[in-house]
Amino acid sequence: MTENTADGEHNPGELRTVLTVVAVGIALAVAFVASYTLALDRPPPNRIPTALVGDATADAAIAQELRARMRGALMYQSFPNAGEAERAIERQQVYAALVVEPGRSRLLVASAAGNTLAQMLRNAALQLNEQGGRELVVTDVRPLPDTDRSGLAAFYVMIAATLLGFLTALQLRINVGRLPLRTWLAILAGLAVVGGIALAVTVGPILGALPAPLPALWGTLAAQIAVTGLFSTLMVILIGRWAVVPTWLIFIAIGNAA
Repeated sequence: MTENTADGEHNPGELRTVLTVVAVGIALAVAFVASYTLALDRPPPNRIPTALVGDATADAAIAQELRARMRGALMYQSFPNAGEAERAIERQQVYAALVVEPGRSRLLVASAAGNTLAQMLRNAALQLNEQGGRELVVTDVRPLPDTDRSGLAAFYVMIAATLLGFLTALQLRINVGRLPLRTWLAILAGLAVVGGIALAVTVGPILGALPAPLPALWGTLAAQIAVTGLFSTLMVILIGRWAVVPTWLIFIAIGNAA
């Protein structure tokens, strides 16, 4: 048991604890800023599956120029026609398609599958058009809904589900303490079900930000809440009061940013 040595004075053990907690908090904040800046502000393109429609040997210049603008990240796969390429985009087998046609070419992107990547491809196409020569027309085959032009609604609601899961679990362990396993699992299941439907109804029917089927939203968000709640509980059992550190790093600094 520690006691103050005098009014306004603290022993070295308390000061070390304060400094440790502050240092850990700063480190978590730095990891958060760094991961989200790299992921959202300047993400590096890397090995992007891209459909290529047309005779690459007859007109390979535009394909190679586009790849160069994307730092060599485009991994071309041949498709017989634009329809097949678009269906591959819908199934997320590829994330873009370059359709080489006489006179001009088309670049098919899908903002709904990744708005950051789609914007990078648009910028690359714009640079090619400014150089002159053949025109490259960009078509968004799966645009984002009007209610979420930035494509961040799903991102934000998943962060909310993550925080709801692990912060609630941690607070319950701190304030309620140990509970029988069956009771604890029942509480987490109830949190996942009720929290999932609350978030799904908010971003779906109420705000209209995510025009997806309500059961799908509910199930996805409930699963995220359950996973983060169970993981943080495991960390409490294994490492006690520092459970927030691995939970924050895995689900916030790395998971959501990825």
